[in-house]
Amino acid sequence: LFTSELLKRFASGLAVHWYNDNMSNPDILTQFHDENPDMFILYTEACHGPFSDPGPAVQLGSWERAESYVSSIIEVLNHWVSGWVDWNLVLDIKGGPNWANNVVDSPIIVNATADEFYKQPMFYGLGHFSKFIRAGAGRIDLQYDDNGLQGLETVAAIAPDGVITIVVQNRQEEGKRATFTDPIRGVISISVPPRSIHTIIYKG
Repeated sequence: LFTSELLKRFASGLAVHWYNDNMSNPDILTQFHDENPDMFILYTEACHGPFSDPGPAVQLGSWERAESYVSSIIEVLNHWVSGWVDWNLVLDIKGGPNWANNVVDSPIIVNATADEFYKQPMFYGLGHFSKFIRAGAGRIDLQYDDNGLQGLETVAAIAPDGVITIVVQNRQEEGKRATFTDPIRGVISISVPPRSIHTIIYKG
């Protein structure tokens, strides 16, 4: 489709399914962007379930699945993706309903019998992006010194009004220190405990 100038007139972007991400190099997203700079890239149908890791479809309180979501979002935003969509924001306690019995986990689980709903760790992981990276923001590069960020996962964006948002995740079992230097605003240094997610917001 995108090799034809005629057919490209009928497309505004590319939707990429989330499945089997660990089998693909994210550099192909950058390659697509470089070849089609006017096209957006949207990540779709993200979800966890028996096909992605062992155990029941719904795992209440799973921070491992939240970490996986955050890692995915950080990685693809750093490779020109402009949006990331969960497959099902709300499901029941069995991971449905689904006509094909393809039950999966979800950021919000509804227990209809108890008239309750549960906000999962995935919900709060998504919030680091959906709440704090503003509409119309653009990603900005983080340049690392010789020490890098010691295995921390990071992404940064700047909103039209100049507000800068940095999301940092540490999936390691030991704490780290992250230091960011802004040529205008100065230095920000934070402690990043083991297995934690943080958002930094400041006016650029």
